[in-house]
Amino acid sequence: MRALESAPSTVYYGVCAGRALRRAGSQWAFDGAALEAGLRGAVRLFLIWAYPLPRLHSPLSPSILPCMWEAAILTLGVAMGATDHTAGVTVDNRRVYATVDGLGLKATVYRPPDTGEDRRPAVVLIHGGAWMVGSRRHKRWYGRRLAMHGYVAVAISYRTMPRHPFPACLQDVKSAVQWLRAHADEFRIDPQRIAALGDSAGGHLTLMLAMTRPEDGLEENENATPGNSASTDIQAAVSLYGPSDLRYYLEPPPVMRLGGVTPRYIRRFAGAPSEGDPGDRVLAASPIRYARADACPVLLVHATKDRLVPFEQSEALHGALRACGVPARLVSIPRKGHGFDYVHPRIRAHVFAEILAFLDEHLGAHPARTP
Repeated sequence: MRALESAPSTVYYGVCAGRALRRAGSQWAFDGAALEAGLRGAVRLFLIWAYPLPRLHSPLSPSILPCMWEAAILTLGVAMGATDHTAGVTVDNRRVYATVDGLGLKATVYRPPDTGEDRRPAVVLIHGGAWMVGSRRHKRWYGRRLAMHGYVAVAISYRTMPRHPFPACLQDVKSAVQWLRAHADEFRIDPQRIAALGDSAGGHLTLMLAMTRPEDGLEENENATPGNSASTDIQAAVSLYGPSDLRYYLEPPPVMRLGGVTPRYIRRFAGAPSEGDPGDRVLAASPIRYARADACPVLLVHATKDRLVPFEQSEALHGALRACGVPARLVSIPRKGHGFDYVHPRIRAHVFAEILAFLDEHLGAHPARTP
C-alpha cells in the first residue's frame, strides 16, 4: 500500500528529472529516452541474474516488489518528462515490417523535414542488448539526428534470445531491409542507398548484414513479406563496439560470466550442441567468418577500455577487411568502456560527426531526383 500511495510523488519526481534531461539535451545532445530504455533493460537483466530461467516460475521475494514498483513508476516519469522533440522530424512508430508466428516485428520510421519529391538515403538502426534485451527506442537519438541531416532512419525490433537463437535475429534484420526497399516509394528513399547502424549485439547484426550473401545459407527469411524478393544488400555499415568473433566468448574472462555472457549462452545463441566442440557453429555466427572483397564499406567505432566486447574484436575485423580490399575504417575512443555513447553525450556528438561523414561519403545525404 505504501508503494501505491507514493506513486504520484514518484511520477512527479520522474517528470522533473525527465524535463531536466531534456533541457540538458538541447545543450549537450543528451537523450533522456536512452535512460528510459536503459532502465527497462537493466531491470530485466537484474531479474534474469537474480532469478535464473529455471526458477522464474517461483514467486518473487516480497521485498523486491516495492523496489520494482518504484523503478517502473520512476521510469514512466522520466519517459514523460524527457520526450525529445526534434523540430521538423516526422516519427511513425506503429509500423510492422514482418509477422512471424503471430509476432509482429515493429519499426519506427524517422523522416527528414521537407523531403518533397526527392529520394533520400536510408539507415536501418539495430539496437543492442546481448541479443536478449533492448528496444528500438535505444536508437531514438540517432534516428532523429540522422533525419535532421537528410536520412530516413528506421529503428527495428527483432526476435531475441532465449526463445529465438541465431539466425532468427539476422533473418529479421534482412527482412527489414527487404521491407524498406519494398516501401521505397512510400518513404521516398533511394533503394540503392541503404546503410545499417547498430551497437553491441546490434553492431554484430549490422556486420552480418553487411557481409553475408545468399550463398551463405542465411537468406531463408521465413518472415519476409510474401512475394517480396527485394535484395537484402546494404551499401554501408556502421558498427559501434559490435563483436566480430564470438569464439572469444567460449572462454571468457570472469567479468563476462558476471554479465551473463557465458560459454553456455553463446552455444545456445549460435545453435551449437551443449557438448563437444562448438567452434564451427559459433564461427558461422561471427562476422569475421564472412570478411570478403565484395563487402560494403564499414565503419568500426570502439572504445579501448571496453571489457564486454574487447577493442581487439574491431581491430581484428578491421585488419581482415582491409586485407580483402574493403574500404574499412576504425575509430578508437580512448579510455572509455562499453556503451560509452549512452553515458558520454559529448563523445557521442563527436562520434556522430564521424558517422555522418562516413555515410555522406558512401551514400550522400544529398537527395536523388525522382525519375
